[in-house]
Amino acid sequence: MHPADQHPVPSSSETRSPSRSQSRASDLRWGDPKDIPNGGYAGPVCLNCHQNWWNTWCDDSPDGCYNCQAKNEICRRPQCENLHNCQNKNCKRAHASDQFVDTYPAPKNGPKRNSKKGDDHEEPPRKRQAGLAGAEYPGLRA
Repeated sequence: MHPADQHPVPSSSETRSPSRSQSRASDLRWGDPKDIPNGGYAGPVCLNCHQNWWNTWCDDSPDGCYNCQAKNEICRRPQCENLHNCQNKNCKRAHASDQFVDTYPAPKNGPKRNSKKGDDHEEPPRKRQAGLAGAEYPGLRA
């Protein structure tokens, strides 16, 4: 068979359907909520802070975060599947080395929230204690 008679084999990029750009919702999913200013915390977030969209206002106190203590809530953090030997530097779950008092085996998809990001949210007690509460952050209520 002569090379000119052969049909070219399409490359893998030609066989794939055209890629769509990611939606705006998927971009927002990974960032901080726009209506909650950054409190500076990036470690394992307790269930109460997660459900109230206070992720960056949680803290790393092993006995319970300031927000849970102020609200008289039980401060429970989701455990990593590899509690004792996690190698993921970016893991946002509790490990044995963190020495948190109350942890729970979290579902693989993570804990769920009761409200949407755009809803009004109560201000975190730690933010009020830091003196940053006020009207300059729309969407938050005291």
